[in-house]
Amino acid sequence: MPGFSGQGKVYIAPRLSSGLPGIFRQFGNASICKVTQTVDTVERNESQTGNRLPFRRLTRGQGGKLQLVGDEFNKENFALATLGVSASVAAGAAVAGYVLPTGAAVGDMLVLPAKNVSAVVIKDSTGAPKVLATPANYDLDAFAGAITLKDLTAGGPYVQPFKADFTPGSVDVIGAFKAPNAEYFVRLDGVNTDDGNKRGICDVFRVRFDPTKALDLITNDYLDWDLEGAMLVDLTRSAASAEGQYWSWTQAAA
Repeated sequence: MPGFSGQGKVYIAPRLSSGLPGIFRQFGNASICKVTQTVDTVERNESQTGNRLPFRRLTRGQGGKLQLVGDEFNKENFALATLGVSASVAAGAAVAGYVLPTGAAVGDMLVLPAKNVSAVVIKDSTGAPKVLATPANYDLDAFAGAITLKDLTAGGPYVQPFKADFTPGSVDVIGAFKAPNAEYFVRLDGVNTDDGNKRGICDVFRVRFDPTKALDLITNDYLDWDLEGAMLVDLTRSAASAEGQYWSWTQAAA
């Protein structure tokens, strides 16, 4: 008889109020897909023999957790890991005369209130404003919406605060801790590599994920999405059904 060594593709869908899955998307390359089952019990020992031997065991509840670890970087996984909401922000209207912090010196960075900017013009606060030149006076990082001052003598003297004209560009933004307590339906379309890649489907009917505990945003290795979620009972399903109310494994009939 074969053993079991699994691989497969993990799919995640929002769980609908009906208990059915919505539209699935692939989670990406996953190194771990682990179901942990838990049972809440209380035990009592007998008090007749003098040995206090185990006598009764009451099961008060059951449940479990689902752990996923993946390494595919996309905005959907980033949002899932941070309990975030991914939004596409359209380009904005041109801004004129935005006042930057005063007292900036050569080497300092000044940040605009937008990213992916264009049509950037930096002026000073003299009566007839002087325009700072790039790259002579500053370097522009248009995506970051930031300028780094390089020289405040050429074309000067300048009076601060500096003022910026710019146009915000379109960006995709993930705001952390913005998502409601969403529930998901998770499917592993797996194979047993010790049994000729025999297929098996693991369905977890109702999962509520916690945020990832740590995101290695600077690392010498790949960033892993280490997700853990509570596996909750699905009362839209019958306990008497073949799949039960928590999760199931399905394979071809013998």
